[in-house]
Amino acid sequence: MSDIPGSEPGSVKKIFAWLIGPAIIMTAGIMGAGSTVSLVSSGCYFRYELLWAVLLSLPAIIVAQDTASRFGAAGGIGTMQLIDRETFKGLKWIILLPALMGAIIANIGQLGAMSAAAVNFINLAAGKTLISTSPSTTVNMLLYLPLAGFTILVNAFGGYKRIEKLLAYLLFIVIFSFLIVAVQAFFRYNEVVRMFKGLVPHLPADLIGQTAEGETVKRSSLIFFAAIIGGGVAATAILSYPYFMKEGGYDRSNIRNAFKKHLVTYGILLGLYSLILMVAGGFALNGQPGFAGFEGARSMGVALQSALGPVGTIFFSLGLFICGFNTLTVVSQLCSYFILDAFGKNWRFNKENKLFLVPFLSFIILPALIGAFWHYPNMLKVVIGMVFGSIITPTSIFLLIYLANKKSLMGDLKASLIRNIFLIYTLLLTLFTGTLGLIGFWKNFSEIFK
Repeated sequence: MSDIPGSEPGSVKKIFAWLIGPAIIMTAGIMGAGSTVSLVSSGCYFRYELLWAVLLSLPAIIVAQDTASRFGAAGGIGTMQLIDRETFKGLKWIILLPALMGAIIANIGQLGAMSAAAVNFINLAAGKTLISTSPSTTVNMLLYLPLAGFTILVNAFGGYKRIEKLLAYLLFIVIFSFLIVAVQAFFRYNEVVRMFKGLVPHLPADLIGQTAEGETVKRSSLIFFAAIIGGGVAATAILSYPYFMKEGGYDRSNIRNAFKKHLVTYGILLGLYSLILMVAGGFALNGQPGFAGFEGARSMGVALQSALGPVGTIFFSLGLFICGFNTLTVVSQLCSYFILDAFGKNWRFNKENKLFLVPFLSFIILPALIGAFWHYPNMLKVVIGMVFGSIITPTSIFLLIYLANKKSLMGDLKASLIRNIFLIYTLLLTLFTGTLGLIGFWKNFSEIFK
């Protein structure tokens, strides 16, 4: 793999071609509806005061994913079989089961975001509110199932390489779409000053405010800090990255140079995306009447129309729809890898492997059926996701550290002292955010299962 392309003729096209690969797929997966709503909500409630949390998470994401790519190449087999071979046989099931449960909940969220975007488009086209921000189960079913079918038709029959290119193009559309919403803030001196102040680590005071209906709500800055960190450093993303590296054709011969691509995709593209989203929420939503009550994609889309007009809502909804579609695709794909590999089956995603379609389709259709019937507050989705992450993410990072330092497995790719320092930093970070998730789950237990 060559160095990053420079300023030679056609360099933009060459840079784009250079970026296409496993890191783009994983970046598209991380940039899901959950992360999108968490970042926009963080801006909405706390303006730019949690921008520093993004900077805190990026080194952890880069090092964790790059290390996962290395032990994937060194092992030469799937992650689940590698865990079986290098640890003990029961561990893969301890990791796999909560990961799959978390994936189902994540995909319910992705379909919810896609349906919210679709509702925004329908209401804009009609010029009035045809579908409310809290639709009935029947309306949800009429939204979720066609969206699940659309995702299946686009993705199921093209194989890994087709998805790799598709998600790369969609990734840049997402960034551009949210940039349109946030762009005005970057040309206002006072807003830019506030952004720089938001890079200084501090926890803002919790927000206590009124909804448009007069209800008092409280937004915890600590929970949103944890959501920003947890959205990027996710166990399923880390454990699945070796599969994507193998699908992309990477091996020990070019794995060292992959670090450059990881710096660009996770450090620059993901960082830029996170910055734009928080700025969009902070600039367009913070301070509007009842902004403390804005919760979820539908209500934020309506609020953006009041603040920026139809253009803001159109681009916000487009970006949100693509985020949901991308992550729904990636999560279904990685769950298929996990399940097939755990049972020792062929896990490669290509036209010849029909078995791959069984779990792949299941993790799109099942969330669509559950999601239409399961009504629960949007904010609690963050808590539930963090709980499942708290169970397996620290375990995954610990496993990553163990495997990365195993000389018999890694050889010359064994982790250096600096890499180990960053991995320990990542472990501590995930333990902290996981603890917050468990606390939030305990406090909201009755509401979640109401």
